[in-house]
Order: sequence, then C-alpha cells, then structure tokens
Amino acid sequence: MTFWPLFETYPLWCVPQAVWFNRIDDPTKPFLSFLNVRYFLIPDSIDPPPGWPTIAEDLTLRLVENPSVLPRAFAPAEFQVTHGGQEELQLMEGIQDFRRLGVVERLVGQPTGVWISNGNASVRILSYAPQKLSIGITARQPTLVATSVTAWPGWRLEVDGVRSALLHYNHAFLSFAIPAGNHRAELRYMPLGFVLGAGVTSATLTGLCVGGLIRRRRRETRLNPAESTPS
Repeated sequence: MTFWPLFETYPLWCVPQAVWFNRIDDPTKPFLSFLNVRYFLIPDSIDPPPGWPTIAEDLTLRLVENPSVLPRAFAPAEFQVTHGGQEELQLMEGIQDFRRLGVVERLVGQPTGVWISNGNASVRILSYAPQKLSIGITARQPTLVATSVTAWPGWRLEVDGVRSALLHYNHAFLSFAIPAGNHRAELRYMPLGFVLGAGVTSATLTGLCVGGLIRRRRRETRLNPAESTPS
C-alpha cells in the first residue's frame, strides 16, 4: 500500500519498481536530501559524488554520506503557497535546494504564486520514534516548520500541549505554523481507527472485569448463604 501523494513525488527522487524497492540512480537529487536520506551504498567501482565522504567500504561496496542531508524538521528560508496538485509538483521540480525553498498547500492569510520569506527560527529534534516526533523550536518571528514526515491520515500535532493544525508540505509531507517564542511541538501518529479500537478494547476489558466481579460475588454468596441472610 502506497500513499498516493508520496507516489506522485517518485519522479523527483527515484525510479519506481513494480516488485521491488524503488531504484535510485542519482543520489545527488535534491529531494533525497529533503527526505533525510543520509547514507548510500554504491558499488566500489563507482566514485562517490564530489564532497561525499566514504564512511566504510569492502571489496564490492562503499558506504558514503550525503553532506547536504536535511533534518527531519527544519525551517526553510522561503516558501510558496499553492493550491496543490500538479501545480505543486511542477514547482517542486525546479527546486535545487529544499533547505532554502519549499511548497505549502493552502496557508490561510498568505498570497499564492510568490516566494515568501520565512521567519527566523532554530528547530531541533528532541526525540524521534516511529509514531512520535518531538521538536523544540525557538522562533524570533512567526515561522513555518517543515518536516519530511509523510502526511498519512492520523498524524496529530500539539504545540505546548494544545492541539494545533497541520499543513501539507512539498505535496506529501507535514508542516505547521508556529508563533514567535520558545515552543515544544509533538507529532503523534494516532489514526481514528486506533482510537476507536482502543476505546472498544477498554470498554470490553472493563465489562469483563465487572462481569468477573459479579460472578465471583454470586459464587461466594452461594457458598456462604448465612452471610447474605438478614439478621
């Protein structure tokens, strides 16, 4: 199962394969840096891209590091607001540095079709797990914080403990707007099906526990009838 907006970004960074992992022919494609792809295995017979250090190698393969990789969350220098769809993808094709430029969909209060200077902010990853990303932000002005977290339905955002809105960024990923100041943002993956399932499970366990207590009380009453007889 593939998230369709992510599938639409494949031409920017890979060659899709029908029955195997997508093939990457050019590790220097800018979108790979945005995707937080830091390391590549390349045949030992091929020289690494200029400026890419070799981390390890054996007789056949070489592990190299991408010096331009972006963190999972960061503040781009500029962004452009679009209406999404093919317009967004076409704009992204021309971006050579995703640290500097990015595309956000339908940001209220901002014009479309022009590059907008982002706020000045320091963004740092506090913790990162498969279903949770904690981010510390020090923003001198209101800032758009971009991430390379795929925008599967079910992600939720809290900023300083308050539920906040998520925006689509670079077509298939998540971003959010932050006011000036020091903040802690928490991204959690909690789809509605999981919440409903947890509620049903909790109610079922509660019912089983109550039922067990009732059956136990009845059994004790049958074994000790004198205790239930009024004096």
